[in-house]
Amino acid sequence: MSWHRIQSALKYVLRAQGPYRLHSPFVFGLQQHVFDKKHHHYDFDWLAALREELEQDDQVLHIEDHGAGSTSGAGNQRSVKSIAGRSVKRQKYAEFLYRLVDHMQPGAMLELGTSLGLTTLYLHRACPGARCVSMEGAPALVEFATGLHAAVGAGIEVVEGPFEKTLPATVGKAKWDFVFVDGNHRKEATLKAVELLAPHLGEGAIVVIDDIYWSRGMTEAWDELRKREQFALSIDVFEMGILFVGLPMAKQHFVLRY
Repeated sequence: MSWHRIQSALKYVLRAQGPYRLHSPFVFGLQQHVFDKKHHHYDFDWLAALREELEQDDQVLHIEDHGAGSTSGAGNQRSVKSIAGRSVKRQKYAEFLYRLVDHMQPGAMLELGTSLGLTTLYLHRACPGARCVSMEGAPALVEFATGLHAAVGAGIEVVEGPFEKTLPATVGKAKWDFVFVDGNHRKEATLKAVELLAPHLGEGAIVVIDDIYWSRGMTEAWDELRKREQFALSIDVFEMGILFVGLPMAKQHFVLRY
């Protein structure tokens, strides 16, 4: 873990609020329906079992990494189990995304960074009637994720290619209600992606930025994005930052414990 991430984690622990200090009814509703794990019983068993299978899969994939790369030094040859252990969203946060999508029920979802396709299944499972598009630059991961989705009968479209080439054409295909940005952990690439997305976000849309404390540059990108007027509400849960478009409220920022 980098020194920047350690410092950020300590600051987060000191600043994070619990549910009883919230005064916004909308955010309190999120706390009750999304953050609170005790009173909501979802069937995550098959997804947990699938995760376990991936974490034991010795198959080796040749990965062309178009993002900021792996912090593990694994190189381009990576086993499925190493990707599942290091790059796939941890179960705690994948289930958080599920509950967020289930609560908000978006009509169209876009994911930047498919990886093995497991997190995509959490999003799709939470709102199976929504259009679900995922984007990935590495052909081997596209092939693997597409096969995984087909095997469980999930209607997910995976777009292959570097984001700088594929995103401009993809964003114009819908008004996106939910976007998960998890594909390129660089400041400028993250800002550029959100800039391209901005005109195509519906009222009440949610943009989730992954790994906002992954590096100093990602934290700078998050700080810049959360201050933009388009996002009436921003929530920091350390592992991710959540931006809400067009809510009828004065601009607010929360750091919430999760």
